[in-house]
Amino acid sequence: MDIRKILKDAGATSLQINQYMEYLENGNKKGQERILCRCKGIQKEKLEDKREQLLCLDYMIAKVEKGYE
Repeated sequence: MDIRKILKDAGATSLQINQYMEYLENGNKKGQERILCRCKGIQKEKLEDKREQLLCLDYMIAKVEKGYE
């Protein structure tokens, strides 16, 4: 299991990955959890932004299909 790759694939920055690895080496589970929760929060925000974009596109598709009635 390559922890660095997993974190990178999950969207963690190099700084976050290095900090996580430092916490891992020192046995700082609270620090590890903080990093993971921060990364998850950022990804959730990005997902919400993408959902909003998809809703806008769905709206425009519906308008085009109806001929801008």
